[in-house]
Amino acid sequence: MRMLGLFFIGLCLFTSCSNRHATIIARSGITTTMPVATSQTVVSSMTIAIPEKAVDLTGLSSVTVIIEDNSFSERIIVVSPGTVITWVNEGRNTHNVTPAAKNLEPGWFPPLNEDLLFPQGSATLTFDEPGAYPYYCTFHGTATRGQTGQVIVRNN
Repeated sequence: MRMLGLFFIGLCLFTSCSNRHATIIARSGITTTMPVATSQTVVSSMTIAIPEKAVDLTGLSSVTVIIEDNSFSERIIVVSPGTVITWVNEGRNTHNVTPAAKNLEPGWFPPLNEDLLFPQGSATLTFDEPGAYPYYCTFHGTATRGQTGQVIVRNN
């Protein structure tokens, strides 16, 4: 119980010092806003390498990432701050979108769990801060192999 209390104290301290948030909209229409961990000093001075295979979608207000069995399509996307990103599961299996970064480290975001991404399910996040947000499906990959993807948010 003490560790849980310390976690919430740390989370409260983090959110009081930061305006970084991701908005989660479940298929049911329920909206939740949670803190997204990024370091202002690191992000502002960080150069993010954009892979050749990345799809540049900057300037669009919304983007859809299709989840198929064992893959995300498009795997690596580049978007502008504030772009609404919706993951839609068009596969036969249940999936999730889990940040590769550990809780509250740069690149972390609230995970989209399997309760939202059942077959034909969808979930939405909005990334407001520039940075790299790698993710994976825990059922079909690891943080570095298998069903992986990445959202790169850059200023226009």
